[in-house]
Amino acid sequence: MTRLATTLMMLMLSATALAGHGQDAGSPGHGTHGPLFFHKLGIQIGDFLVVIIPLLIIMVPLVRLALKRRHEAVVKMIDEARAVHDAAKARLEAAEEHMRHIETEMEDIRKSFREMGESERKSFETDAIATIQKMNREAEMRINQAGLAMQASLTADLVQRALDRVSDGLRAEGGKPVPADVVRRLTDIDA
Repeated sequence: MTRLATTLMMLMLSATALAGHGQDAGSPGHGTHGPLFFHKLGIQIGDFLVVIIPLLIIMVPLVRLALKRRHEAVVKMIDEARAVHDAAKARLEAAEEHMRHIETEMEDIRKSFREMGESERKSFETDAIATIQKMNREAEMRINQAGLAMQASLTADLVQRALDRVSDGLRAEGGKPVPADVVRRLTDIDA
């Protein structure tokens, strides 16, 4: 558009220059108010119209065509931009939905880890209690066994001492028979 305006301005100036050619400053009618001035102005306007009308006849359809093409190109670019915007918006919504789904999955995973941890803790507690009870039973059994072994050892030692005493007493009395109730009393451990 700027080129067209510049071209028209140049043509108008050149028409003015051509219309004024051949007149010198000393000729009558030269000036701004004489009858020659209006004659020159008419010629200048005529020259301008002779140049501008064909130019407009040629240029207007070309400018219209250029503007129409530019309009179509702009409309096409706007449609492409809208399509890209809609696609980007759809991708954004899909990404947001995917993020919500991932957050839900992460929360489910955290919850299952908490549940598994609680279950594992309870399992450890149960195993520890079972192990402690087993160790208590084993210790009690060992203590009982040691007690029984000690009791058997003490009983055997006591019987041995009693027999040694009886033997010593018999030797001291010179082989006299021991009454039956004494032997029974010494040999009867449960009584």
